Amino acid sequence: MPIDLTARFQSSRDAAAKHAASYGIPTNRVLTVGDRTTNFSWLTICPNPSIDLVSPRLVQRYEGLQDVEVELDDLQVSGISKAYALEQIKGRGKFYVVGLTADQLSALVSERFDQAVIESFGGIVCDLIPGVEVEEQNQLHWSMILRRRGRS
Repeated sequence: MPIDLTARFQSSRDAAAKHAASYGIPTNRVLTVGDRTTNFSWLTICPNPSIDLVSPRLVQRYEGLQDVEVELDDLQVSGISKAYALEQIKGRGKFYVVGLTADQLSALVSERFDQAVIESFGGIVCDLIPGVEVEEQNQLHWSMILRRRGRS
């Protein structure tokens, strides 16, 4: 009987990721997935993924690809637990807020989404860059590149 190493290591990987903030790793930040298909629903990713500006090397990787533009002020998100199905973090109507939890967003957004209000509370509203997919990393977590929405 084959052993599924991904399933065996997933819980250990998630448990270790929860402790990143206590070791002073500033890139582990709150990420909440918003879904606007029916009203608004929110899903805070736990443990917090690593969110940082894309590296020049990553920008070069996408250079020359038609219809894909990665810029130095885009956000690279890695370490989204594979406990989340791809459909939970990507798809029609999905967008992302860095820095605020689902509970905070539920209190701020009822019927109408106001980006200025979200930003005034420290949130960064983002979208997945067109042409760039959510990637599986090391069979243990998801990774993606987000673009901040223009100021409202």
